[in-house]
Amino acid sequence: MKIVQEIQIKSYEEKLHDLLGKSIMQVNYYELKYDEPLWDEKTHHSLDFGIEIVTNENKQYYFIWGQEFTQFDVKFEKGDILKEFASIDSFNKYDVANTSYWKLLKGKAIKSIHVSWSYWSFLERKEKHYYPQDVIIVFEDNKKVIISALEMVDGKAVNMKDHISVFFDEELFRKIKNES
Repeated sequence: MKIVQEIQIKSYEEKLHDLLGKSIMQVNYYELKYDEPLWDEKTHHSLDFGIEIVTNENKQYYFIWGQEFTQFDVKFEKGDILKEFASIDSFNKYDVANTSYWKLLKGKAIKSIHVSWSYWSFLERKEKHYYPQDVIIVFEDNKKVIISALEMVDGKAVNMKDHISVFFDEELFRKIKNES
């Protein structure tokens, strides 16, 4: 792996570690403007844009599909998600902190965070280009949230999409990924 890429990976993971020990108090989903919310897929949440969290310290963080490492990876940033909407005319914001999945996690401290790094490469070259495909947040009670740059298309998980999916069941997430 190239030194520059190793530094980028370390920087990305260090930024995520700012969440350690904090609790999520508010969660907002952002979608493009539709007549009705389309994010609830029952087994997971499916967002065409991203997720914003506000911690017990009243600090904002967000996950969107981005292009930091490659086309359509999981971008993580501190601050206001609205700065990402400069070129988007209209969107819907949904407060989901009290939905069935998030309600169980609200106020729980974040114990650890892991990144699943995937890669792509050109067929005739050995060089691998790594990117954050999935971010796994583990809470103090060992419950997990998996944030992934994937989209379910015709019942199959497709990675590297301009989409964010949120899973609350790691076993289901692994099964879906293995079947694709």
